[in-house]
Amino acid sequence: MRTFGLTLTVIVFGLLVIWINTNGLQTFTAESQRRLSLSLSPRVLSPLPLTDVNGNLLTLSHPRGKVTLVDFIYTRCLTLCRQQSILFEELSETIVRQKFGDRVQLLSISFDPHYDNLAALKDFATQFNARPPLWRFARLKQPSDLDELLKLFGVTVIPDEYGGFEHNGGVHVINADGAFEAVYDLDDKDILKKALHSSKSLVFQKEFAPQKEPL
Repeated sequence: MRTFGLTLTVIVFGLLVIWINTNGLQTFTAESQRRLSLSLSPRVLSPLPLTDVNGNLLTLSHPRGKVTLVDFIYTRCLTLCRQQSILFEELSETIVRQKFGDRVQLLSISFDPHYDNLAALKDFATQFNARPPLWRFARLKQPSDLDELLKLFGVTVIPDEYGGFEHNGGVHVINADGAFEAVYDLDDKDILKKALHSSKSLVFQKEFAPQKEPL
């Protein structure tokens, strides 16, 4: 009987730990945990200095009143980074076509500061027809800030056996107030609409507000 009681206690304790660590069973993975946390409380960003391909300084915490869609790349990447850049090229075309350039901007950040100098980034940007200031490519001004940057966004970068990197992808959303508030999958067809319609970006909600029927 004591054995049964002890087993039951262990089971109950285990379920309690799962309940706490998954926010009431709302999430089971680190990625979904990150996304749920962001939706509940956008993350304030540190003013880490970046340098774009034209030598201009910028910081993530000062988005100039625009929603910023961010991806993380390295120019030697032949797979995921190019997939992300193709998506950003399509998004940039949509932004221009729908005249959202005063509301949203795109930013691609290299996490390979030792190889991706400004010339390499500029060449990569040209391949995907990036047109600043709508879509800018940038690198950290101080390579020593890389760990902090990746931690802020929950980006995992692991060196592979070929001299490249394995890393997670996605479109990261910084709202108009400069807070990191969401991550969307690359195959999400409504990234732009969701980003602009965010509850944390109230100034943009009117763009996609449901139209009321006339009385």
